[in-house]
Amino acid sequence: MSEVSETVLELSKKIEKHLAWDKEAHSINGDKDTFKTCIPDELNEKVIRAVNEFQTDFVAAGAHAFGNMAISHLKKDGNLSRIEGGIPMVGRDHVSYVMDREKTYENRLGNGETVQKFGVLSTVVEMRPGRNVGDYKQIRKELGELAAAALKK
Repeated sequence: MSEVSETVLELSKKIEKHLAWDKEAHSINGDKDTFKTCIPDELNEKVIRAVNEFQTDFVAAGAHAFGNMAISHLKKDGNLSRIEGGIPMVGRDHVSYVMDREKTYENRLGNGETVQKFGVLSTVVEMRPGRNVGDYKQIRKELGELAAAALKK
């Protein structure tokens, strides 16, 4: 018997109904309604969309503030090639920013030109499930055991 909570197991069953195997891409993906059909009664799509909209604005505003400060420090110190940083959000969620002084790469249009850009900003938003505790820890353990039994040669 699994030690994973009934709530997570029931949600997993709902999600599984929306997953499909793509043989060509070797990937498993949910359909466009997967998340919406799993929203609990005490929430609604309107609330979640409002939260998502705020997070989008927050990440963009953070990029603007971080980028301006990073450019200032890159200008002051010519030896710096990269500045990294981040902002904690709610719970374990986090947004990370990286600004590279410059990047050189081949033009994507395929004409062989080399493009040089300055102040290249990268952003990653992480929704962390936890520190390998609770249900997530148990799921990883159970999947590891299942995989070892199924895949070991």
